[in-house]
Amino acid sequence: MNSYLQPELWSKELNAGNLESLLHCYAEDATLFATFQAQPIKTPEGIRDYFFGFLAREGAGVCLNSTSIAYQTFSNNLYISTGLYEFFYREKGEEIRHPARFTYVVKVETAHKIKHHHSSLIPA
Repeated sequence: MNSYLQPELWSKELNAGNLESLLHCYAEDATLFATFQAQPIKTPEGIRDYFFGFLAREGAGVCLNSTSIAYQTFSNNLYISTGLYEFFYREKGEEIRHPARFTYVVKVETAHKIKHHHSSLIPA
């Protein structure tokens, strides 16, 4: 596999506030273990609701740590991407930042669709 589009595409869409384009990064049967929710999200509607809520926060975004990103290819149409990122938003005029780690399982067909996304806060 010569090109890896995730998580860069995902972060670009999230930072632009493009909810619909962000949701197109996920496969219909994707599972999201979200950073700020205890239970896994297993439906497109649930993923939509989660990111709608996050993007509703003032100044919401994510900063990828590009030097931390690693890729593992498993076949011509499946790869894993792991690394670090930091979520941020404003609350009561103060910037809030949450360092986190991620794993994406990405299936490549006509697009690079996230099948599984696990994100968790980095322990202090």
